Amino acid sequence: MDILNLKNNIFEDPPSVYFSLADPFVQKYYKLDKTTIEKYLKLSLLLGKSVDITAANIWQSNISMQIFQSSKELNKLGLIKLAVRKNNQGENAFSTYFKQRLDESSHYIALPGILSFLDYQLPETIKIARELDVTAEANERKGGNVTDIYSEKVILYFGGLNDEYILENLLRYKEEGLISRSTIADVILGQPYNDSKKHSLIIKSNHLLLLSNAEVNHSQLIYPINVY
Repeated sequence: MDILNLKNNIFEDPPSVYFSLADPFVQKYYKLDKTTIEKYLKLSLLLGKSVDITAANIWQSNISMQIFQSSKELNKLGLIKLAVRKNNQGENAFSTYFKQRLDESSHYIALPGILSFLDYQLPETIKIARELDVTAEANERKGGNVTDIYSEKVILYFGGLNDEYILENLLRYKEEGLISRSTIADVILGQPYNDSKKHSLIIKSNHLLLLSNAEVNHSQLIYPINVY
């Protein structure tokens, strides 16, 4: 598997790296095992001044949790940063973030097969978030709201395709605060496209979310180069 080239000159201005390979959907889609992910995490640490991971990936993916457990000291040193929405002093940042996501999970749509990994939040995994409250350092995203940026990116992209049905639904979901990977995938699946086209659009919309995460973390995205 190749990764996207980084834009910065890594010797003069090393970037922070957003590590998308911690995402459970990316892991399933690209059939990434623990050894492969660890290899690219080490490479990311060499390329960047730090590595950003969405904190939710730790309780969503057993592989990501295992890898983080073995690299907790790098989190304490600020080399691996676990991103949350807010990190207020005196607040349990990870379990608060977990509960926010759990509240939002009511609009996640159950999708078939591997697409079920696009959006999900299992209530019982809050114990992992509570453990992180005690053992890990949280990093507040400073570049805005992921969903807001993601909404703009997907609306711009699908608007350029002149697909009025998808665009109409996305605009409605944005107004109702319901845009997510699963709601977008569900709209795409409802279109009279062939399976290959649907697949391509879903993977593209997933890529846009990961780009949005990189943007709010002020980092550069590492992602498999054979995107779609």
